[in-house]
Amino acid sequence: MTHGKGVIYVKEALILKEAKHVFKKLISKNPMESLHMIDIIQRLGIEHHFEEEIEAALQKQHLILSNHPTDFVNSHQLYDVALTFRLLRQAGHYVHAGLNLHYSQKKNKKIINDLEDNLFDILKSNKRKFEEKYGEDVKGVVALYEATKLNIEEDSLDDIGYLSCQLLHAWLTRHEDHHEAIYVTNTLHHPLHYDLSRFRSRTIFPIDFKSKNEWITCLEELAEINSCSVMLMNQNEIIQVYKWWKDLGMAKEVKFARYQPLKWYMWPMACFTDPRFSEQRIELTKPIALIYVIDDIFDVYGTLDQLTIFTDAVNRWELAGTEQLPDFMKKCLSVLYDITNDFAEKIYKKHGLNPIDSLKRSVKS
Repeated sequence: MTHGKGVIYVKEALILKEAKHVFKKLISKNPMESLHMIDIIQRLGIEHHFEEEIEAALQKQHLILSNHPTDFVNSHQLYDVALTFRLLRQAGHYVHAGLNLHYSQKKNKKIINDLEDNLFDILKSNKRKFEEKYGEDVKGVVALYEATKLNIEEDSLDDIGYLSCQLLHAWLTRHEDHHEAIYVTNTLHHPLHYDLSRFRSRTIFPIDFKSKNEWITCLEELAEINSCSVMLMNQNEIIQVYKWWKDLGMAKEVKFARYQPLKWYMWPMACFTDPRFSEQRIELTKPIALIYVIDDIFDVYGTLDQLTIFTDAVNRWELAGTEQLPDFMKKCLSVLYDITNDFAEKIYKKHGLNPIDSLKRSVKS
């Protein structure tokens, strides 16, 4: 087993080295394609391997956009403009929705610079013109639809999001048997910004990507190996959760408690997808397990008087005055206190800040 893990890690390191080399080369020679690579990396859920490269690529693209916004939007297709907007805003870089306001597409090899012909003005003034211009640019409209999910109370992005959704549905009715229909349908049902990379299909990529980008094969292989190593890590974490629950003794004293460690663990696994957050996943599983027990106590097993005493003990944060409670409820309170205090102590040791008061308030609320 140990030998198998070693082989996986060595192979992962070699492929990662190759991918990083390609990435750095793109950042230097083809900044726009480096953003394409970032998009695929994030879709595959392996962005934790490329944090420095991603930040470097986005910094460079943001600088290009800031210095020459008009040149950028006039020289790129809708897909590239929408992708740039989404990736930069997603990473916390300031990009106003006006980036798209100046987008214009090549037509008969001439650049349309008239602001009345820009993306949002077309939408607001002439919906039919917008549909005619972009109705068949499915790759660009999909990217635009995903970009609008990063709106920050902007009416213009809400409007364009609604229309791009309509355009994609209309395109599907005309091309329901098209090979790109799966990608479009998946985007409409699961926009990237609302999705979880760990549970996303690794076979659905932006249109034409596989045929145009050789580095995708390298990233797919890396994602496959990463998936195996992460799976081994998750299995080990679940074993630790099993052991914690057994050592806790809750199963003996709270006999009705639902023993569902896999279910408890699913929440932290979805929240903390980065493999480096192993400790956080295990620690977060503990209060989640207890939430299920407390939920059953309140819904099924506790009387009104007992629940009143239980709630009062939580608000006072002490066991005094709980003599009338059955043993399983006192055990539950004791574990609640211990988990919360343990959380606070670990955070204090790591960061020098004691969050116990905040944690207590969270539990009480």
